[in-house]
Amino acid sequence: MLALLERCVSDVGGDYVMEDTDSMAVVATEDGGLVPCPGGPHELQDGRRAVRALSFQQVDGIAGRFRQLSPYRDKSRSILKIEKDNYDPETGEQRQIFGFAISAKRYALFIPDADGNPVLLQKGVNNHENRWSEHGLGHLRNPFDFESEDRDWIRLDWRNIIRRELRMPTEPLSFEHLPAVGRVMLTSPKVMRTLRR
Repeated sequence: MLALLERCVSDVGGDYVMEDTDSMAVVATEDGGLVPCPGGPHELQDGRRAVRALSFQQVDGIAGRFRQLSPYRDKSRSILKIEKDNYDPETGEQRQIFGFAISAKRYALFIPDADGNPVLLQKGVNNHENRWSEHGLGHLRNPFDFESEDRDWIRLDWRNIIRRELRMPTEPLSFEHLPAVGRVMLTSPKVMRTLRR
């Protein structure tokens, strides 16, 4: 299915930010066209590298093509859905979101504020759920309080990563000097022996 989706996107000249087992983040804007992207195969008039974005309508059309492949009796909906993140939670209008991806499981989605600063998609702030990954960080504890389940420090780190990539100033994070601490469960004598050394 993912190979079919890749083909559908490439056939119309599109590109994607990342993909995983059952999903793809397609580069799209309301009207389509070239958008800046370091390392992209195209070049903007100002010399920046770019990729070609599909229009929202083209992405809807691709999703519609997969309706016929639904294993369910109800063929009125596609098995590919446009995620809720793409719609403003207050107005319901489709909005432009931006993504920074290192790999399929290491990414963050954001929207720019009025001054162009990246604001990550965050539950209760501008989205229905947090949209930054914790891949590779999930085992680490909160650097301020090891017993706390608060994971906002990861959002702060992603914000700085994105700002650096956009060549925007960053502020030092208050936990940068603290050690990264993880919790290891002693689930067997073998693990205990390893730690004893």
